[in-house]
Amino acid sequence: MPITTHTRGAKAAFFVLMACGPGQHAMAHSAIIMPPPYAVVDSSVTAAYRIVHGCDGAPVIAMSLIMPSTNPVLKRQGGGAIPDIDKDGKRDLFDILETGSLVGSFQPMIDRAVFNRFYLSIDSPDLGNPVGVGATHGSVPEKFNGETRFTVYPVFFQALSCARGLIVHPVGADICKITRDPKEGEVNIWMEHTTPKFPHPVHGVGENSLQISFKRDLVANPLKPRCGEGFIVDVYASDEDIDAHLPITGVWPKP
Repeated sequence: MPITTHTRGAKAAFFVLMACGPGQHAMAHSAIIMPPPYAVVDSSVTAAYRIVHGCDGAPVIAMSLIMPSTNPVLKRQGGGAIPDIDKDGKRDLFDILETGSLVGSFQPMIDRAVFNRFYLSIDSPDLGNPVGVGATHGSVPEKFNGETRFTVYPVFFQALSCARGLIVHPVGADICKITRDPKEGEVNIWMEHTTPKFPHPVHGVGENSLQISFKRDLVANPLKPRCGEGFIVDVYASDEDIDAHLPITGVWPKP
């Protein structure tokens, strides 16, 4: 299996899955759900992607969920630059995480409570690490919620980084109709903006409240004095990432 769980307690991260607060559930946004308590060092967490409504009354018949993996977009909360820890002239996850990637932190689970057929989205054919999951042959009608479960593994912060946490923003699609060019009323896509492959501002674009929060263990892996209180980084999927991994290969968008 290409994904393994790390056991280096000294550099492991506390991580918390914060899908949405109680008030946000009423907003009818799809969410990432995790039961308390928060996960701690060296522990994996079973989470769920929750679909809360269909498309203009039509049921959701398929879904897709991806973690940022290919050239993720990083933004430091409060503004300011992310220090170039590895001195390669770029600002990327290598400046924050030991592995330089979120690949390996996500593992889909087979859960046929809602959908019966599952499709794995991988980083590349030669590596085969999961970065997303699609599911079909099911239905989430209006006035019902539907969930697809997955496992999240801890990440390991660079000792020299001043990041005290990451807030990762997955992208999710609630599919109500299998079409070649998904439009309003056929799909809800929870992402920050449109992309070349998904150019229509369907419901969910600009309203993404999906979040997975990873927190650094400041006892086992404290910030250096120069860091002060440190900072938090938001991680978003790139257009390239969304267009490559959000589609369900051979299924949606319709070939």
